[in-house]
Amino acid sequence: MQITIIAGGSREDVQPYVALGQGLQEAGHRVHLLTSDDFETLVTDHGLAFFTTGGSAETVAREMQTLSEQGNMLKILSEMRHASEKQAVQAASKGLTACQGSDLILGRLSGLFSGQALSEKLSIPLLLAYLVPFTPTSAFPSVLTPLPRTPLTHWMNRPSHHMAQQTMWQSFRSADHKARAEVLHVPPAPFWGPFSSLRHQKQPILYGYSSHMLRHPSDWDDAQHVTGYWFLEPSPGWEPPADLLAFLQAGPPPIYIGFGSMASRKPEEAADLVLQALARTGQRGVLYEGWGGLRKEQLPETVYMTRSIPHTWLFPRALWPHQQSAIADKQIPVKHLHYERIETYFGAFLTDFVAFFIVICTGATLFVHHIQITQAQDAALALVPLVGGNGHFAEILFGIGLLNASLMAASVLPLSTAYSVLVGSAESGAPSRGTPIFVALYWDYCRGGRYYAVCSQ
Repeated sequence: MQITIIAGGSREDVQPYVALGQGLQEAGHRVHLLTSDDFETLVTDHGLAFFTTGGSAETVAREMQTLSEQGNMLKILSEMRHASEKQAVQAASKGLTACQGSDLILGRLSGLFSGQALSEKLSIPLLLAYLVPFTPTSAFPSVLTPLPRTPLTHWMNRPSHHMAQQTMWQSFRSADHKARAEVLHVPPAPFWGPFSSLRHQKQPILYGYSSHMLRHPSDWDDAQHVTGYWFLEPSPGWEPPADLLAFLQAGPPPIYIGFGSMASRKPEEAADLVLQALARTGQRGVLYEGWGGLRKEQLPETVYMTRSIPHTWLFPRALWPHQQSAIADKQIPVKHLHYERIETYFGAFLTDFVAFFIVICTGATLFVHHIQITQAQDAALALVPLVGGNGHFAEILFGIGLLNASLMAASVLPLSTAYSVLVGSAESGAPSRGTPIFVALYWDYCRGGRYYAVCSQ
């Protein structure tokens, strides 16, 4: 059997599917893997046939990071839509080549919609394979819309999965429609996406995690298969670099520090912070460049920089892996960590809840009525098809929303600015938000920042 796997995203998204493909190939199947150019070496080193979706996921991530730093939300949304449409069209075009002669299409979460469209075009069965639960259940909330697990919120578990599905689909629907119309020449997908038909067909789904970590929900049927993790071992013949081996043997186990697919425009500054932390704690370190591109011309003998290394080989030889966290920045003591979890759950739910209705409203107005947004006035008038009337009520609704956002910004911006100034002026340790200087800065910025501006001159 020939199987084509569609796996987009960053390294942590793609690598498990390389492991899955390798296992399928060892079982006697031929495997094609359709992904971005970033992972051609990873795919071919493990003996799989590589097919490109066109372009680089890392480049797109860096472009989005640059746009987000500019703070122009309309431009960000416009560029995100353009990028998703371009990616969808390329994936559909390249996917036709990759799937030729295949007996099965296997799609991860990012390949669900393109995989479904290719399946319809080529009449090839589609098998879904996820790394996190995506089938609605009452046992726990969606990982994309996390909720606190309490008796009071239990009823929201199943709806949270449907909300996550629609949030993903509605944000990608226009791109999917464009790829279907211009490349595949198949009918558009239903307004609410392919989820309902997939459930009615009892479409099999593979889940690449362990049932020891998360039990199989009792309200799932036999179509959901929790297989265990798909771990990728080093490619055949791989040998660790001699200088890395020498570094590991020269002292105690190092701390591994990596930022994964987080893009950064100031990689040297990020590297300096990491080096300072290691120096203060007296630890050795292995730094993973990642998409952040951590760079430093002169490294101390206690630090080793690597572009890529198999984690399954390195972690047993390291002290512990460590990734970014905001706990230290917030100065949260261990006994109060459970409060931080509540804040995280509520914040994630609130943002996803609001985003869901934003997606639905824009889909029901902008997309359907082919409205282009170039300035704030266009955004206000875009509500007219939804609320009706001559535009007066739409202007009132838009004004209320703008007032709400302005009041929030009037509080959040002085808060974050005062904290940033305090961080920049602190000589050692993390600043406290309860100090008199912080409170003074906050209220001064609420009034326009005149006092601090005069003092700084």
